[in-house]
Amino acid sequence: MARVYQAKGSYTEAETLYNQALVSLEKAFAPEHRRIVDVLDAKMQLYEKIGNLTKAAQIRKRADQIRATTQTKPALLAKAS
Repeated sequence: MARVYQAKGSYTEAETLYNQALVSLEKAFAPEHRRIVDVLDAKMQLYEKIGNLTKAAQIRKRADQIRATTQTKPALLAKAS
């Protein structure tokens, strides 16, 4: 749904839904779980779209850190399946 809001230009609503999704996923899995990367990537694209490149860079950094961690810890991925 956040992507729909983003496509319509309702950026505040999209950001709210991305934040809610992150909170839910972090509670369900862990803050460093691979499934969180998809939401982080979408949120990063939102910030790039609205010109908030500082926040976009911060989110990209976190997503890249999670990617690096989960590549070296395949047990995290197997646990999610």
